[in-house]
Amino acid sequence: MKLINGSIINVQAYKHDGTLYRQWNGVKVLENSPEMITLFMYKTKVAEKWGQKWVVREPILWWFPKQEFYNTTGLIRPSGTYFYTNLASTPIFEDSTLKFIDYDLDIKAYPDSPIKVVDRKEYERNSKKFKYPKKLNNILKKTIYSTIKKIKIGEDFFDKDVVDRYLEDLVEAKLISKKIAKARLL
Repeated sequence: MKLINGSIINVQAYKHDGTLYRQWNGVKVLENSPEMITLFMYKTKVAEKWGQKWVVREPILWWFPKQEFYNTTGLIRPSGTYFYTNLASTPIFEDSTLKFIDYDLDIKAYPDSPIKVVDRKEYERNSKKFKYPKKLNNILKKTIYSTIKKIKIGEDFFDKDVVDRYLEDLVEAKLISKKIAKARLL
């Protein structure tokens, strides 16, 4: 099956050893281009490995660059877009599910806050536990620096105007209300 714009899929995050640890059910594909997959979540059901279940309560855009070792969510709030980047494998799509390996390190870029790299201890622990290859560790370190640079200069989806265009499209498709978009676009 192909990844088709407008389709509803699941997304699964794995650890390096192949353990499934989180699944999102009912994620909408906004765009599948040669370079990027763009998804949308709102009221999406999420299941954690340890049994916890929850629902995405705010609109979230989710970008998967196809040739880079990260993916980024953009939580849409009136105060701005809260970007959370997961260092991860490039995505694969099979069985109506987009899959990736999460490599623990994350980057937070929130409005009016400094950019932060988080979960370093988890990365260190899992790097040893799962024996991340040296080549992978080098790729992840380079990805941190290149992604922070993109955030700082507002490249790609880190650009407010790009996010605003997605919001306008979501309102037109009746996936979010004008009220939600208007609060963000002010």
